[in-house]
Amino acid sequence: ITLGDVDAHELLANNKQAAHVVYLDPMYPSPPGGRKTAVRKAMKVIRDLVGDDEDASQLFEAAMGAARNRVVVKRPARAKPLGGEPVCSHKGKGVRYDVYSITNR
Repeated sequence: ITLGDVDAHELLANNKQAAHVVYLDPMYPSPPGGRKTAVRKAMKVIRDLVGDDEDASQLFEAAMGAARNRVVVKRPARAKPLGGEPVCSHKGKGVRYDVYSITNR
């Protein structure tokens, strides 16, 4: 993942002033067996350009290293957690927010 000319992994790893909370919203993994609903054209273009988010676990590790208290990860409701068992999860119909505590790691 890049932010302009800045590598997000490098930005998180080298940040001397850790954020209290880091929020990750990685690209959702492709659902097994294809999609049941049509993908919006803009999102299809982005997925075609970027592909699947294969380095999401590395980005998660960088976020855990950069956060002072916790990391919150947005995931599809039925996807497996990105970083193991979260401390808690906040679930909706199609999305889930997994919360990981730095102190419990």
